[in-house]
Amino acid sequence: MTLKARIDLREIVDYTEQKWGENQAEKYFDQIMGKCRDLATGIVSGR
Repeated sequence: MTLKARIDLREIVDYTEQKWGENQAEKYFDQIMGKCRDLATGIVSGR
């Protein structure tokens, strides 16, 4: 993951935690990281 992507992800998680709480932020983080792993391993393809 690029530095820019890591910064963006951190901002998404921080915003989500402030707006909807830690549990939702963790869910978003886990879902995003899961999709990143799927893309990296070829399980799914991007557009």
